Amino acid sequence: MNSRPSLTVGLGVTILALGVGVLVLLALRPAPAPENAGSSVGPHTAQSPSPSPQGSPTRGAGQVIAFIGDDHLEDWADEAAAELDAQARVESGVTLFEDITVAAALEDPAPDLVVLSIGTADVVWADDFAFGVSLALDEIETTWPETTIVLMRPAWDEPDDLQAEKIDSVQQAAEARDLIYLDAPADAAGFVDAWTAAGL
Repeated sequence: MNSRPSLTVGLGVTILALGVGVLVLLALRPAPAPENAGSSVGPHTAQSPSPSPQGSPTRGAGQVIAFIGDDHLEDWADEAAAELDAQARVESGVTLFEDITVAAALEDPAPDLVVLSIGTADVVWADDFAFGVSLALDEIETTWPETTIVLMRPAWDEPDDLQAEKIDSVQQAAEARDLIYLDAPADAAGFVDAWTAAGL
């Protein structure tokens, strides 16, 4: 009787064929996807933030800037604000001590920023001038507490010694209160250049 060896050989061939088939299937199976498949993030790369659909806004764009101070503001403040894509409110003819003072020029609603360019019409000593600047800043900070204050150099083209002292006192007031100080000429182009350089 030779049936038993034939059966053994047949089973062996069948098992062998199944084993080969399994190996072929494993070889043809696609490799598993990595954990972060579909993402551009690799082990050592950072994903770039998606750009804002509206782009980065221009600083000053759409803001209201109140220009308060000397008469020269009438000549250039509107143009400067337009260059910055901002809206201007101009209060000129304002002094530290005479006629219309800063306190009288502070009307609601509060602007986003206030530019104070003042002092050329005030005929006072340097100490009084510094006191007047301090009072004006107190009034602005009290009335418009959320408004950013920008101090501008008084508009003397060729200052004498007394005027130079007054200019210094404005800069010192800005430093003491951690305010922005613009050493800019009283014209639109010079103002916009100084504004941009200050990062406003």
